[in-house]
Amino acid sequence: MSAVTISISEPPEQELDVLGDTLAAMRFRGTSLYRSEMVAPWGVKTPCQSEMRGHFSGGDPNSRVVMFHVVVEGEVVMGDDDGEEVVVRTGDIVIFAGGHRHEVRQGNPTAPIPVEGMAPTPGATVTFGEGPPTAVMMCGLFILRDTELNPLLDALPDMLVLKHDSRSAALYEMLVTEFATPGAGRNALLDRAAEMLFILAVRDVANVADRAPWFRAIEDPHVGRAIRLIHADPAADWSVEKLASAAGVSRSGLAARFRATLGLSPGKYLTRWRMNLATRLLNDRSLGLAEVAQQVGYTSEFAFSRTFKRHLGMAPSLWRKR
Repeated sequence: MSAVTISISEPPEQELDVLGDTLAAMRFRGTSLYRSEMVAPWGVKTPCQSEMRGHFSGGDPNSRVVMFHVVVEGEVVMGDDDGEEVVVRTGDIVIFAGGHRHEVRQGNPTAPIPVEGMAPTPGATVTFGEGPPTAVMMCGLFILRDTELNPLLDALPDMLVLKHDSRSAALYEMLVTEFATPGAGRNALLDRAAEMLFILAVRDVANVADRAPWFRAIEDPHVGRAIRLIHADPAADWSVEKLASAAGVSRSGLAARFRATLGLSPGKYLTRWRMNLATRLLNDRSLGLAEVAQQVGYTSEFAFSRTFKRHLGMAPSLWRKR
């Protein structure tokens, strides 16, 4: 038998994907989904985020409860806490990424139903009114954990709309079908589907013309390069001079571009991302505080603890106990 030569062509080396890194820094947990069949006029309102955390994530302040709504039939109005409203129709999906209060309605209800008063069991069907429903929705929520000081969350609008003709269409069919005829592994599938919905919505937001400054910053040839270096090696001994040199711009030039795009200095961005990493490392109780400090770029445990408390409001030891 003659020998066969096998060669593998490695893909070209790519720089770190900052958007992917910030997404990976958050953990998705606990998707819950139920069906709503409503007869107009009706309205549903959600509580504030602190109340949502208390009800769904054990009051953990390092989390965000995110609700989403899938319109199966009908046309409804959804609005966020700032008064912005959008009309959504069959096949559309709306994610309230900000986690703030919002309201969903059809017609002009006199008294919206509080979500916490409904408290449906996952998989249940909630009906409101008598007669054929004028709107059918699938309503769900998932929990984002390790959210403190994550720049992506600050860059997202409160309300993300995925239209029926967007890339979310395949997920829409899967959500509706899986709810109607659940099979083995249903909860795991719904968790992954909710995570994919969120990522698709974030990618859409990142590409719009009026996107938030952070999205523009990571695409800036100099600021984006500096941010990628920070995310790739947050524990490195970065100075503004070193970041500027690697980004191909002067120290003053990099500082000015950071202020113009993000409204903060390179050092401030570095510190905030290090503290975000620290909140995640503190979940690992096999690591001592000195080891956590070292992994986020501090040779002094005291200096690390002081910086952590300034940004998170408590000492890292208390954060870990909580």
